[in-house]
Amino acid sequence: MTILGMLEPIFAGGARWARRTYCAPDGKRCLLAAVDHARYETGATDDRAAEYLAVAINLRQLSRALPPLGDTPTVTVMGFNDAFRRSYAEVAEIVTKAKELAAIDAGRC
Repeated sequence: MTILGMLEPIFAGGARWARRTYCAPDGKRCLLAAVDHARYETGATDDRAAEYLAVAINLRQLSRALPPLGDTPTVTVMGFNDAFRRSYAEVAEIVTKAKELAAIDAGRC
Protein backbone atom coordinates (compact mmCIF):
# COMPACT_ATOMS: atom_id res chain seq x y z
CA MET A 1 0.00 0.00 0.00
CA THR A 2 2.99 2.30 0.44
CA ILE A 3 3.45 2.62 -3.32
CA LEU A 4 -0.22 3.44 -3.91
CA GLY A 5 -0.11 6.02 -1.13
CA MET A 6 2.74 7.81 -2.86
CA LEU A 7 0.97 8.29 -6.20
CA GLU A 8 -1.19 11.30 -5.36
CA PRO A 9 1.76 13.37 -4.06
CA ILE A 10 3.78 12.40 -7.14
CA PHE A 11 0.96 13.71 -9.35
CA ALA A 12 0.63 16.94 -7.33
CA GLY A 13 -3.14 17.13 -7.75
CA GLY A 14 -2.90 16.33 -11.45
CA ALA A 15 -0.29 18.96 -12.33
CA ARG A 16 2.32 16.23 -12.84
CA TRP A 17 0.12 13.54 -14.43
CA ALA A 18 0.67 12.68 -18.10
CA ARG A 19 -1.24 10.82 -20.77
CA ARG A 20 0.22 9.06 -23.79
CA THR A 21 3.77 9.20 -22.50
CA TYR A 22 5.61 7.30 -19.81
CA CYS A 23 7.57 10.26 -18.50
CA ALA A 24 7.69 13.72 -20.04
CA PRO A 25 10.74 16.01 -20.05
CA ASP A 26 8.95 18.33 -17.60
CA GLY A 27 8.66 15.51 -15.04
CA LYS A 28 5.05 14.56 -15.67
CA ARG A 29 4.37 10.83 -15.41
CA CYS A 30 1.69 8.34 -16.36
CA LEU A 31 0.27 5.93 -13.76
CA LEU A 32 2.86 3.23 -14.48
CA ALA A 33 5.76 5.67 -14.41
CA ALA A 34 4.52 7.01 -11.08
CA VAL A 35 4.37 3.45 -9.69
CA ASP A 36 7.91 2.81 -10.93
CA HIS A 37 9.10 6.12 -9.45
CA ALA A 38 7.57 5.29 -6.07
CA ARG A 39 9.20 1.84 -6.20
CA TYR A 40 12.56 3.47 -6.91
CA GLU A 41 12.11 5.97 -4.08
CA THR A 42 11.23 3.27 -1.54
CA GLY A 43 13.42 0.47 -2.85
CA ALA A 44 10.30 -1.72 -3.06
CA THR A 45 10.50 -4.41 -5.70
CA ASP A 46 7.75 -6.81 -4.68
CA ASP A 47 4.53 -4.83 -4.49
CA ARG A 48 1.18 -5.30 -6.19
CA ALA A 49 0.36 -1.66 -6.96
CA ALA A 50 -0.21 -2.22 -10.69
CA GLU A 51 -2.39 -5.24 -9.94
CA TYR A 52 -4.59 -3.26 -7.53
CA LEU A 53 -4.87 -0.44 -10.07
CA ALA A 54 -5.87 -2.93 -12.77
CA VAL A 55 -8.53 -4.51 -10.55
CA ALA A 56 -9.92 -1.07 -9.68
CA ILE A 57 -9.99 -0.16 -13.37
CA ASN A 58 -11.71 -3.42 -14.34
CA LEU A 59 -14.31 -2.97 -11.60
CA ARG A 60 -15.00 0.51 -12.98
CA GLN A 61 -15.30 -0.87 -16.49
CA LEU A 62 -17.71 -3.60 -15.36
CA SER A 63 -19.86 -1.12 -13.42
CA ARG A 64 -20.32 0.82 -16.66
CA ALA A 65 -20.97 -2.30 -18.78
CA LEU A 66 -17.71 -1.70 -20.64
CA PRO A 67 -15.16 -4.34 -21.66
CA PRO A 68 -11.84 -4.78 -19.84
CA LEU A 69 -9.06 -2.55 -21.09
CA GLY A 70 -6.42 -5.26 -21.24
CA ASP A 71 -5.46 -8.78 -20.32
CA THR A 72 -2.52 -7.92 -18.05
CA PRO A 73 -2.23 -5.33 -15.28
CA THR A 74 0.28 -3.29 -17.28
CA VAL A 75 -1.88 -3.13 -20.41
CA THR A 76 -4.99 -2.37 -18.35
CA VAL A 77 -3.33 0.53 -16.52
CA MET A 78 -1.85 1.90 -19.75
CA GLY A 79 -5.22 1.66 -21.51
CA PHE A 80 -6.95 3.50 -18.70
CA ASN A 81 -4.27 6.17 -18.32
CA ASP A 82 -4.13 6.97 -22.02
CA ALA A 83 -7.84 6.89 -22.83
CA PHE A 84 -9.23 9.78 -24.84
CA ARG A 85 -10.59 12.57 -22.61
CA ARG A 86 -9.35 10.91 -19.42
CA SER A 87 -9.27 13.37 -16.54
CA TYR A 88 -7.04 13.40 -13.52
CA ALA A 89 -10.14 13.19 -11.33
CA GLU A 90 -10.78 9.73 -12.81
CA VAL A 91 -7.18 8.74 -12.17
CA ALA A 92 -7.47 9.90 -8.56
CA GLU A 93 -10.66 7.85 -8.14
CA ILE A 94 -8.88 4.73 -9.40
CA VAL A 95 -5.92 5.31 -7.08
CA THR A 96 -8.32 5.68 -4.14
CA LYS A 97 -10.16 2.48 -5.08
CA ALA A 98 -6.86 0.61 -5.51
CA LYS A 99 -5.79 1.73 -2.03
CA GLU A 100 -9.11 0.47 -0.63
CA LEU A 101 -8.60 -2.92 -2.30
CA ALA A 102 -5.06 -3.15 -0.94
CA ALA A 103 -6.29 -2.28 2.56
CA ILE A 104 -8.94 -5.02 2.34
CA ASP A 105 -6.29 -7.54 1.31
CA ALA A 106 -3.97 -6.39 4.09
CA GLY A 107 -6.77 -7.01 6.59
CA ARG A 108 -7.07 -10.61 5.43
CA CYS A 109 -3.48 -11.47 6.28
